[in-house]
Amino acid sequence: MANISFQQKTKTIVKLAENGITSEKDLQNLTIDSILNIPNITMQDIAVIAQLQKHTKDNKLYSYIAGGEQNG
Repeated sequence: MANISFQQKTKTIVKLAENGITSEKDLQNLTIDSILNIPNITMQDIAVIAQLQKHTKDNKLYSYIAGGEQNG
């Protein structure tokens, strides 16, 4: 997967928060149907959400957001 900028990650997190996704549990409970119901969701947002879910589950969220070694 292509590198996703910090700015895009931040925009996606803001979009999630604006739609009530404010915790790791909320993030993990997202399904494809619930993701597609988020207004103005883009394919890049979906890619970021999938990575956020993966890295949150692996306890490596900060590394992902900051673009560190665990990014990808």
